[in-house]
Amino acid sequence: MAQSIDNLINETSDLSIDSFQWQTYLELVEVEGKGRGYCARIDISAGEEVCISYNEDHYLPVVERRKYLREHTFNFDCLCERCALDLSDPKHQFMTVDMDGNLLELNEANNTIRERYDTLMHRRKGMRKWSSFQMGQQWMQEGEKWLEDARRVPYRLHPHHWMCKHMYEALHDGFMVILESGHQCNRSTLKEKVLCYYALDIKAEAAVLPHYLRSAVDLFVDDCVKVGKSTRWAYKEARKLDPDVDQIIKRING
Repeated sequence: MAQSIDNLINETSDLSIDSFQWQTYLELVEVEGKGRGYCARIDISAGEEVCISYNEDHYLPVVERRKYLREHTFNFDCLCERCALDLSDPKHQFMTVDMDGNLLELNEANNTIRERYDTLMHRRKGMRKWSSFQMGQQWMQEGEKWLEDARRVPYRLHPHHWMCKHMYEALHDGFMVILESGHQCNRSTLKEKVLCYYALDIKAEAAVLPHYLRSAVDLFVDDCVKVGKSTRWAYKEARKLDPDVDQIIKRING
């Protein structure tokens, strides 16, 4: 299977197999007497296409995914099953609505929050090149301020909006880097922020893309241990994030 898997993969933006999250659907295993191979974590019917994604970011609304394809020289609108479903699936609309569930229009106010978001994320790509700890701290402060403003009038982005979700992830990663750097700072506050933003991240995943929840919970538990919490405490906190987490925890421990 390890030799033939590449022949089974059709490059689309479908999420049956995602190039950035292979571990969610396929896991690499050692087969006695045969070497390494892939084992499916979900049921795949005979003859069903196994796909990967052109886009590494799975938490984007269909409009943004298609925009990415057009702007990165692929120059086509994907018509895969997920892209077709996203246009009518209520849970995917979480990614593009305000707190009242209304689809956001591209008015001047929303464009302003988008411009700030794009600027911050562009700067984030160069975080490893930042020459000082202070520059990293400044980015984190601006990121938290963006999130605070995004929740207020006139924006009022839904907590599961795709821009909010990506900001949770960026803030979590940034605070974890600061925590692990050994700099003199309030480590207790940093630990709280690491877990807070990861919890918000997981809630968004659970609401919109529940099939990614296992890997998210696994990483959340790992983060809890990194900041000094017990595994039991981590599982207890994880159960607060989504009702399906109990089954996921059983599978992780199994």
